[in-house]
Amino acid sequence: MSSNDRAQPLSAQAFAEAVIEMAHRFERSQTVLREDAKTTEGRMMAAGMARRAWKRVEDTLPELIAEAHRDPGWTAEHIAGVLGVSESYVYRILRKRSAEPLPPGSATVRALEALNETASPDKQ
Repeated sequence: MSSNDRAQPLSAQAFAEAVIEMAHRFERSQTVLREDAKTTEGRMMAAGMARRAWKRVEDTLPELIAEAHRDPGWTAEHIAGVLGVSESYVYRILRKRSAEPLPPGSATVRALEALNETASPDKQ
């Protein structure tokens, strides 16, 4: 190996400039990583909030679908479109709801009770 092939030692100035450049590259990479982390954290927070909001609505969805379906202006197709679900999902919920007893105090039960009271022969 000749003396020309060997790397020449850096001057103190060149060494300092190389270290400063490495520090700047490291700082830029850390900034990018922090921004990505913020984006990920923000997306995770938004996803968590949306999931919790959905869970609050999810339990009431079958009753809402049944209520809307009783309204003549709401077809299964319309309900599915508004909720962003398939028509088969709406029909599945409606079939399941029709097989379950109505909850006491629901609007449908109150309406049926009122209808029975007015139609009952002993009330006249």
